[in-house]
Amino acid sequence: MHRGEPFGLLAIVVKSTKLFVLAMAVLGLQACTLGHLRSLSPKGQDITGLWMGTSTSFSATGSANISLAVFQEGDGEFSGLFDCDAGNSICRDSIRGGTLRGRTSARAFRVDLENRSWCSFSGDFLPEIADGRYYCYYDSGRVDRGIWNLKLQRWRATPVPGSVL
Repeated sequence: MHRGEPFGLLAIVVKSTKLFVLAMAVLGLQACTLGHLRSLSPKGQDITGLWMGTSTSFSATGSANISLAVFQEGDGEFSGLFDCDAGNSICRDSIRGGTLRGRTSARAFRVDLENRSWCSFSGDFLPEIADGRYYCYYDSGRVDRGIWNLKLQRWRATPVPGSVL
């Protein structure tokens, strides 16, 4: 064995480890950047259409079928109608319908239900799919929370001028 060999091998291991850590940091940064890009709704995205999917309650441990009829109003604002149909769980207080309003830039919308309760949905709208989390409130307390996912159907509509929506 040569006198300086163990230290030479150690230097190679240290250099290799530093390169590995640097490579992992760069890959991690790229993954974070790509994940961040997915979480933003595309600027100017028109989400008008019929969105159908499910909401899964953490409280009721079941899912319901939901649909949104969404009409883009300009400047990223949108409004529409909310419908819930029981899947393997009942809809919130058996309420089937409500109205919605929101902004794509806020990545959130609010659904006002018929019994004066309301749900706040936040998440991502991509060109064909949407998903996120929701929280429902009645009076001043939170009464439900869960996740939602939707898929855009091939229907597009233009709101009638002067309509309530």
